[in-house]
Order: sequence, then C-alpha cells, then structure tokens
Amino acid sequence: MREQSPSVAIGLGCDRGCAPGSVETAVDKALQQVGVGRHCVRFFASITLKQDELAFTLLSTTWSIPFLWYPAEQLARVSVPSPSEVVRKYVGTPSVSEAAALLAAETDLSNLLLEKYRHRGEDGKNVTVSIAAIPTDVIERWQQERDRTGPRPAWSSLEPYSHTSDRQPHCESEEE
Repeated sequence: MREQSPSVAIGLGCDRGCAPGSVETAVDKALQQVGVGRHCVRFFASITLKQDELAFTLLSTTWSIPFLWYPAEQLARVSVPSPSEVVRKYVGTPSVSEAAALLAAETDLSNLLLEKYRHRGEDGKNVTVSIAAIPTDVIERWQQERDRTGPRPAWSSLEPYSHTSDRQPHCESEEE
C-alpha cells in the first residue's frame, strides 16, 4: 500500500516582476521540504494585488492549478506564526503566503505544514511559499457541495469547491 500525502494549498508572495522560474523553483523546494509532490497541490493563493503577476499566471497555467486571490483586509485577519511589519507597510497585511495558504485550505495553524519558505531567485527577487494541508472534512464538504450543485466553471468564484471536480481528499505519494 502506498503512503497517503495530504492535499495542500500553497500560499505565495513575491517581489514585483519576479522571474517565473524563481517562483517554480521556490514551490518545488518548499514541496520537497514537506515531502509532498506536485500532484497533491489543489490551489495556489495570494493577495489580490498580485493578480497581474506574470510568474503566478504562468505557474497556474503550467501546472493546471487554479489561483485563489484574497484582499489584504481578509489576509490581515488570519493568525500566522511569522507576521512581518515590512510586508504590512507595503501591502496592508502582515502576511501574504501563510495567510493565503490557510484561507485557501480553510484551516488553521494546526495544518500549516510549512510556515514561510524564503527563496531568492537568480534574478535577485524574493519568493515566499507557505503550505497548508487541506483537512479531509473540508474536501468532503466541497465534494458534497459539488455533487449537490453540479460542477461550476473553474474560475467562476473564490469558492474552493468550485475547483475540485476531479480531486480526491488525499493523493498517493509518487514512488521515485
């Protein structure tokens, strides 16, 4: 029997204009740190100020994983282990990656697998990655809602269950 890995949501932050390769490298390294494969990622999430960030758009398209966007006010209400006054000064919330991961996974700190992984790309720009496990009961609720209402267009809303039509509560880890 293969070991089960959690389905996860990845929160991301980055310097403006960060290279797409830097973001992808940061995500891969962060996943490696928690022992979870790409196939377990259900959502990427970040602050609405980054909706036009090319690196995020390309990551979402390349991996075929939707992005969820949250306003600074909503992110600021999430309790996180590594708040930053510098981040608050520039974007209006003390956390982007940690708070976004927790919101996307609809969970709390108990399911935060990786607090804040920092990566400086070859372009000199910074990327932060946080990973939260999506609780099984949350995925089951999303699946029940989908079964009751039918599939929705992938980008129709910020409701995570609208993106889970073919996703399972847990994913099997890949054997290497």
